[in-house]
Amino acid sequence: MPCIVTNSAPITKQFKLKNTGIRAIQVDWKIFDQKDLEHGDQDTFETSIVRNNGFDSKENPYKFSFNVIEPEESKNTAFEVAPKNSVLGPREI
Repeated sequence: MPCIVTNSAPITKQFKLKNTGIRAIQVDWKIFDQKDLEHGDQDTFETSIVRNNGFDSKENPYKFSFNVIEPEESKNTAFEVAPKNSVLGPREI
């Protein structure tokens, strides 16, 4: 379990993301409490079957819809994410 020592120097982490798709994606970074993520009995996604309005709707009239079930975002923590939101274009790093 990681920890931060009081009065220690700031630590910086960088992540490199690569969008291998053909569409831009929205990236939203959030900080969650570890205790909220440790409950393995909770589902990560809510799934449902919905009507398909895409180009392949004649062959596949229905599709699965996945919605992420997120815990409450942590507030007033020692951690900060900058920038919190960004758009990553197709085939960009």
